[in-house]
Amino acid sequence: MELPSTSPPDAVPPAKPRVLIVDDEVEVGRALRRLLRSGYALEVVVSGAEALEKLATFPADVILSDFRMPRMNGVELLTAVRKQLPNSRRVIISGGADIALVRSAITEGVVCGFLNKPWDTRVLVELVRELAAMSAPPPPGEVLGE
Repeated sequence: MELPSTSPPDAVPPAKPRVLIVDDEVEVGRALRRLLRSGYALEVVVSGAEALEKLATFPADVILSDFRMPRMNGVELLTAVRKQLPNSRRVIISGGADIALVRSAITEGVVCGFLNKPWDTRVLVELVRELAAMSAPPPPGEVLGE
């Protein structure tokens, strides 16, 4: 015997969490897209300026940004993103970040996660899952990831 559905017939399924990946290395963006392709609405861009443009039409829940990029580093980008989307969760992924600057950004609540390149796939996927499930970013100074 089939049980009746508890949701209304015209119920809309919940939207997938939106994740924006920002990395000037195209192959890194592709790799991250492959890792996160199921379960998320994804966009990949190659610069801070392009990210800020994209966020006008794609209000991401989670932003993963490289630190070292031309013209605008990841902390500069995520500082601007925080003003535009204060409830977004913002993560730096980098193999060569200015650690003092990243620590300061974490303390100020600009960044809530940091992962080293090369990343541990399990840690990255779990971090994005946790951040996407949050209704608000963690308090300033609390860092997630490695």
